[in-house]
Amino acid sequence: MSLDWVFSFGRDRTWEKVSGRTNCFGNINKAFFPLILPMYKFPSGQVVHSSRANSLIMFSMTGFYSEFLYVAPESPMGDANRKANERANRLLKNIREETGTEIKGIGSEEDYSDVINRCCENLIGYKKVPLGVSNRGVLINGRMFFIPIATTEGALVASMCRGIKLINACGGVKGYAENVGITRGFIMRFESFEEAMRFYQWIKMDEAVEDLKRIGNEGSRYMKISKIESKHVVGEDVYVKVYGYSGDAMGMNMITKACTQISAEISRRFPHSSLVCISSNTCTDKKWSAENYCNGRGRRIFMNMKIDDKSCREILGVGIRQVLDVYHAKVVIGGSLVLGGFNCQAANYVAGMFLALGQDLGQVIESSNCVLSMKRSTNGDLSVSLFMPSVVVGVIGGGTHLEPSKSFLKQFYSGSGEYIITNRDDDKSLAPGYLGLAVGAAVLGGELSLLGSLANNTLMESHLRLNREECRGG
Repeated sequence: MSLDWVFSFGRDRTWEKVSGRTNCFGNINKAFFPLILPMYKFPSGQVVHSSRANSLIMFSMTGFYSEFLYVAPESPMGDANRKANERANRLLKNIREETGTEIKGIGSEEDYSDVINRCCENLIGYKKVPLGVSNRGVLINGRMFFIPIATTEGALVASMCRGIKLINACGGVKGYAENVGITRGFIMRFESFEEAMRFYQWIKMDEAVEDLKRIGNEGSRYMKISKIESKHVVGEDVYVKVYGYSGDAMGMNMITKACTQISAEISRRFPHSSLVCISSNTCTDKKWSAENYCNGRGRRIFMNMKIDDKSCREILGVGIRQVLDVYHAKVVIGGSLVLGGFNCQAANYVAGMFLALGQDLGQVIESSNCVLSMKRSTNGDLSVSLFMPSVVVGVIGGGTHLEPSKSFLKQFYSGSGEYIITNRDDDKSLAPGYLGLAVGAAVLGGELSLLGSLANNTLMESHLRLNREECRGG
């Protein structure tokens, strides 16, 4: 079966016919630009596809799913950029005409080839977000890493810098990153509860799991399935969870493709079963859950450091006793009262680093899971530990190819695997682990500085001084 595709280019509803090879995984010799308009299809001709798009484009007898992929026929990338800019101007004009609002301050570039059909649809330009960086590297396991933060919250970068100063003054922080693997959970439905339970028992068998692992690994040379398990049966539905190592990438596309192949194999072996949903919420992706706290996702980060009272007073302006008092009242008791959030502001630095380094912003929520622990050592120093069970990061894919993210990420590529915990046979990637450690160190710096500000009641003073020249309103 072959198809001709007709696209609507703009509001004037002019049409252009696009043709290309039918092989969905070949190379396309056309240029792309992101228009989000209804797509029409007619039988005959050939199918356009793109290996450049950062998404899985599927062709089957029932349809070709590429609602957001547009190709300018016989045009070089320069022409695609021109068309992208023209499209952006039309979109902005529509907003102005229909709402009376003039959108201002949009950053633009002549070359959108790095983001067209890859990072954003209905492209109108770039939103400016201030980008700051630590004024000194943070010492992790004897190595210095500079931390970029993209934020509009005044005092955030300055606070982290003060915390980093304290970390370095005390000899740095020790940290380990464990690669738990990226995860995806899906739901299989069976004809009866009894059949569901037969499958549930089958998937507990080592031989069955190894067969499914092999199927899941066939779709990518980088994905290595590490674990397949099921803990939940609800009526006729069985919830299956898959873990996998994804190399330097964060890996959601890889693991989703693997789960699609695994679920198809299950349906082949159990003919009366069907896939209900490829994402079951047991992953758990882009939401808070006890599952990620207990079983981990992406990288588990473990950190520890010792703080002496002299350094604490010189840098934070308060002693260890005051910091411990605020920690206990705020993090331990306050966190217990709301059944969670055993940290001060982890999400601030996770979000800032994710935006600065091209990570998936939707995964800020599970990556911000964090437990801060403090206690007095036998010699009187303050022992500080940080545990982050589900830091989901990668150094390729997503927005990591865009500058300055790409340049900042280069610092994580060197180093030994001494502080990276993983299965060396299936996972030889180190850089995402070092990135995870940098996320943990940024969070730790922010935690220490904020506790100091709370202990001497200078939090509001700092924000007012750094956020604005004078306080306007309440």
